[in-house]
Amino acid sequence: MSFSSPMLIKDYKPSTAANATGYFTRAGYDLLPYPLAYFPDSINRLTVYYEAYRLDKATTDSAVYFQCSIQNTDGDALTDYVANDEQHTDSLNVFFASMDIGRLKSGRYYLNLAALDRNKNRLGETGFYFARAVHDKDGYDNLSSVNVGETFAANINRDSLWMWLGGLDNLGNGEEQKLIRSVAKSKDSLQAKRFIYVFMQHRQPDDPEDAWLSYRRTFAEVEYNFATPVRHGYETDRGRVYMRYGRPDQRNVSTSEPGAYPYEVWQYYRLPNGQTDVYFVFYLPGLATNDYKLIHSNARGEASDPHWKQKIYPMNPSADPDKTNIEDHYGQRIDTYIPH
Repeated sequence: MSFSSPMLIKDYKPSTAANATGYFTRAGYDLLPYPLAYFPDSINRLTVYYEAYRLDKATTDSAVYFQCSIQNTDGDALTDYVANDEQHTDSLNVFFASMDIGRLKSGRYYLNLAALDRNKNRLGETGFYFARAVHDKDGYDNLSSVNVGETFAANINRDSLWMWLGGLDNLGNGEEQKLIRSVAKSKDSLQAKRFIYVFMQHRQPDDPEDAWLSYRRTFAEVEYNFATPVRHGYETDRGRVYMRYGRPDQRNVSTSEPGAYPYEVWQYYRLPNGQTDVYFVFYLPGLATNDYKLIHSNARGEASDPHWKQKIYPMNPSADPDKTNIEDHYGQRIDTYIPH
């Protein structure tokens, strides 16, 4: 058996010729996709659609059970967020699950989708990560009431406080980034400590100090590897990508390829949002620094430039503005790092 890629959707209805325009039609339904694996507090319902193929070949049971569950980062299902559906076993089974996530706290979660036989043995499963961001009454909306006196935040050195706060900009969602910049502009050190504490509490409610220590370790790695004479590591493009997405699964570095600026290609097999086979391409047009610039990526929401190869290989120009590739030449290795 196998599954289709799960699709987050905003709405669905039985398909008719009159209302099919603007929707994706699947298995007799018109689907209106929800394009982001991110749910702000203005959206309180998560709905997912997926298809299972050849279940009639995977089990002799006449019925199959579909289960959708939201799990924390440790893989534990949250008891209030489980949906089940029983269906007749067929060559094509369609499953919709819709959950009220109005009370789901901020954080990163995994949506697990499984097909089970009558004994609740798993015939197969799939899923993806998503993020939830909520303005808690005891969180960002009331920072001034947060007491950090007995927490790790109370001991953050004031001299490095603004550096730690700045690094969080690489990890926060849009609303958090706005607040980070507002707190930084105010130069209120106590407010900055309160923000850092609540930020870590949202990431790891059971142990915000552990989340803080993990952040410190990543920050140190980024500073050591990507800092320049005039910029901290977290302020560089490589530092930002490393902090947001983690250590790449593959990192190819080219510093002396004929006819090319120094460049790096980072590959991630899977991002936290579920996107797979993702590349980031950085290059160094100014040879006197270590400040590589992000020139191209196929990650959703990141910079994409169809002419990135021509910028890495400035000695290989093209008069055709629609041409995105380059001529083969001695020593060229870029196509071995990104073969498609």
